[in-house]
Amino acid sequence: MKKLMKKKVSLMGKEFSVLAFVAVMMVGFASAALVTYLSNEVSADVKVDSPIEMFIRAETSDPWAYTANLADMYGGQEKVFYTRIVNRINEPILNKPFTVTITNVAGDATCADFTMMSIGAVSGVPVLNSNCFEATAGVVTIPGVQSLAALETDDDTIGFEFALNVKPDTYTFTTQIMNA
Repeated sequence: MKKLMKKKVSLMGKEFSVLAFVAVMMVGFASAALVTYLSNEVSADVKVDSPIEMFIRAETSDPWAYTANLADMYGGQEKVFYTRIVNRINEPILNKPFTVTITNVAGDATCADFTMMSIGAVSGVPVLNSNCFEATAGVVTIPGVQSLAALETDDDTIGFEFALNVKPDTYTFTTQIMNA
């Protein structure tokens, strides 16, 4: 130990005891092991929403909303409700599946419950073909395709007519654009 204390190391023109040099190096390595970073940490959060926002209303005089209460009706009656689709980004959204899904409380909705279904423009000119599909038992789907220019707003009508002999029930209509 005495030999180690007497031994000198030259560093930048100055002489140091080997023991002092080793001690300083060990303290340096120990403190470096304790701190694994050289700066503080910063972060940012971002909330991401859908590029498309949809609204619905039961009557043209109603305000646009996320839900609508369609008036009660009878078998054999026709009803139209309205959807608004807003492209919120500065890019076109092209050829996306647009569906109207219809279910009922009993879980047994079929295409036979309806005599007419349509998806069309407010002006009355149809923009989407409307066919009835029963891909899942108790779920009726009217498929279409939607394209929107950058920042475009599109108002459409959803029309349907219940069959005269439809079983009384409560039906739910859900519209959505899918990314497929």
